[in-house]
Amino acid sequence: MKLQSLENKLLSLTKKAIYGYTMVEAGDKIMVGLSGGKDSLALLDLLYRLQKSLPVKYELMACHVVATDMDYEVDRTFLDDFCQLRGVPLYYEDITVEYLAEQKKSACFVCSWKRRAALFDLRHKLGFNKLALGHHRDDAIATLLMNMVHHASISAIPPSLSMFGGDMHLIRPLILAPEALILEYTTVKGYTREKKVCPYYNQSDRDGIKSLVAQMLHFNKDAQTNVFRAMQNIYPDYIVGPVEVK
Repeated sequence: MKLQSLENKLLSLTKKAIYGYTMVEAGDKIMVGLSGGKDSLALLDLLYRLQKSLPVKYELMACHVVATDMDYEVDRTFLDDFCQLRGVPLYYEDITVEYLAEQKKSACFVCSWKRRAALFDLRHKLGFNKLALGHHRDDAIATLLMNMVHHASISAIPPSLSMFGGDMHLIRPLILAPEALILEYTTVKGYTREKKVCPYYNQSDRDGIKSLVAQMLHFNKDAQTNVFRAMQNIYPDYIVGPVEVK
């Protein structure tokens, strides 16, 4: 697919999410969590482009949280130039993860949780009322399946979530976008990848879930779309009620 077609498709899906879930309102100050990966880069780029066309006016900034005790490295020059070209202020925030191998939680879970906490704190300190993260449709599907398998719950990642008594809204404008579309878009755009990938990369249960979803596609080519839509089509009368199961 050509770049313009990719861009138009992603812009359309992002606008649909923004309007459908009322993610952006006039006067919003939106901080984008910029990890340096394809999803967050695409998110910032798309929100920047929509600033020119959406009827509501909003402010953008980006923040990259640096885990100083984790062995990875992003291309800071690329991130600096990426944001400067779009006139978006970029902040760096240093944290320590202090991960221990004997912890029950995975390194990715602990690191992600601490990064998120740092973003919450900086957003509050700088006076931004919304935090935008780059989670996409495949992330929602994976989270749904993982929560069913590990936590016996039907829950995923909400497109928009009010937090801290309404002081902040967490939004995910890419929630309707398939990961494959984002990957193709960022590849064509030539976005730089990390200089040094984290050694814990690909060591989470999400990789197993991705394999499971790939197997589902053998049964139905629309499996991913259908699993995602299933979260919007819940029939309470046809759900097993609560009872003690051993």
